[in-house]
Amino acid sequence: MLTTMVALLQEEGIVPIISRVYPVQRIREALAYMGEGRHIGKVVISHTSEGMVDRTEQCIQRLVEQKQRAEADQTHSLSIVVNPDRDGG
Repeated sequence: MLTTMVALLQEEGIVPIISRVYPVQRIREALAYMGEGRHIGKVVISHTSEGMVDRTEQCIQRLVEQKQRAEADQTHSLSIVVNPDRDGG
């Protein structure tokens, strides 16, 4: 399962969606933000970040790109040609 997830991440079949990054010193603020229920994606607590980073716009863009890739992949996988003469139709 881990191998499958790594492959999907590398192929961008799935993408991590990070909304905000908070330094550990501002964990209360991060939890309050999550408690509002308005966030999209993950809220990350970082031991190395010095300030809060709002990545909402990038998060939305990645979601749009992910959706477009998924729709394109679905279109390609649905392009099956059925020959009624050959397939018994």
